[in-house]
Amino acid sequence: MAELMNDYSGPLKTDFSLNDCSQGFLVKIAREWQYEFLKFEEMMFNMVKERIGQEEADKFELELWKKFCKVNVPRIARLANIKVRNAVDYQKLSQLLPEGLMFQPITTYEVINPDHVKLTVHKCLILDWMEKNDPARIKRMCHEVEGALFTDYIKVLLPDFKANPLMLPPRKSPSDIACVWEYVKES
Repeated sequence: MAELMNDYSGPLKTDFSLNDCSQGFLVKIAREWQYEFLKFEEMMFNMVKERIGQEEADKFELELWKKFCKVNVPRIARLANIKVRNAVDYQKLSQLLPEGLMFQPITTYEVINPDHVKLTVHKCLILDWMEKNDPARIKRMCHEVEGALFTDYIKVLLPDFKANPLMLPPRKSPSDIACVWEYVKES
């Protein structure tokens, strides 16, 4: 078996596949794909905002993510062979979503019971960016957009569950916790 590639600095492989890549190289590629995915969304949002204004762009962005989660959440669950039956299963799935917390490792989970998980995001790259570049957008994104989407995402596979924000920005310091959420079965 050929040695796995740690980069692609060598000659062209006409039969190339991702199976040729080492685990470390695949992680680098996945991180870049996630960055590009989020950058694409940011660029698209800004283009829409320039054409139709902030308010309509905000509506468009939320509608886009609501539709997107109906496609990607079930696909990633199937790919990872996760049978999503409760909040714990959903939390495993959310770690794999490209738009989610996959590469933000400063996150802790508290399993209260299988139907109730508390998620503490200690560092959020998007919040860090907004605090430096667009603080006015924090309330819209963290309260309105994420508030709607956290629940929409879990409801794709668990319609009787919801997400509740327990602590949201703004925060006093970039070293403070970014946000705290809980996923819980509705009674």
